[in-house]
Amino acid sequence: MKRLLSSLSTLILGALVSLSAIAAPVTFGWFGDANPTGAITAAGHNSVALGGLTAGDLAGIDVLWVLNGNNGAAPSAVVANSAAINAFVFGGGVLSYHDRYVGGGVDSNAALIPGAGGVSFVRSFADAQSIDIVTGGTLVTNGPGGVIGNTTLDGGTSSSHGYALLASLPGGAVPVFSQTDATHIVDFYYGFGAGSVYYSTIPLDYYLNGAGPNPMADAMRNVYAVNEAALQASLFSAQDVPEPGSIALLGLGLLLLATQRSRTRA
Repeated sequence: MKRLLSSLSTLILGALVSLSAIAAPVTFGWFGDANPTGAITAAGHNSVALGGLTAGDLAGIDVLWVLNGNNGAAPSAVVANSAAINAFVFGGGVLSYHDRYVGGGVDSNAALIPGAGGVSFVRSFADAQSIDIVTGGTLVTNGPGGVIGNTTLDGGTSSSHGYALLASLPGGAVPVFSQTDATHIVDFYYGFGAGSVYYSTIPLDYYLNGAGPNPMADAMRNVYAVNEAALQASLFSAQDVPEPGSIALLGLGLLLLATQRSRTRA
């Protein structure tokens, strides 16, 4: 019995290690006015350019990156396929939405971003040069691309195009960055159905296309974008990892089964 329990313990330990390990690379599909492939592959994941945002286009990808480079409107493909995007996220996908338009000063974004029905979006450049950390320790601020501090992303043209009011964020949302006013949230993410949404007013397309003053522009490309990809991949991968309680019950069940078999043989 001791030999059986020892072998079984080794198998259980191996299973726990495997379940706790970093998941395999996920597939990012991107759509918009810049190519984020460099950041996605630097984070260790796969990148696919999307020609549209229909349900068919979204099939087979895990994370959707939308980079809206239009200051005057939401992407027409997002508007036309909002139901498909909603279903993609609700079913377990992850959406990253970088937005120059920020609803144009009204809450039209609430109808386009899954789960954002009650969020108040404000397009504003009054404090657009400052980006401060609201929640430290996430993969966005401390990830494979490096560490982001309170001044790392300051001084852009612009660093952000507005904000969402903190009090209006969905329940359980994590505010990552703000403007100087900590209630003016620049980046945040939250769960929706089986998936997740990451929203940002940072015009990332501008920086990915090589524009902007350094060193902040390089930080946007090589630190922030890479870290963001890592976070979004982790949000997707976390869906496939059993909770610790479930793993413990599995191990206990296997041990009890081995004990019963040993007694039966005896």
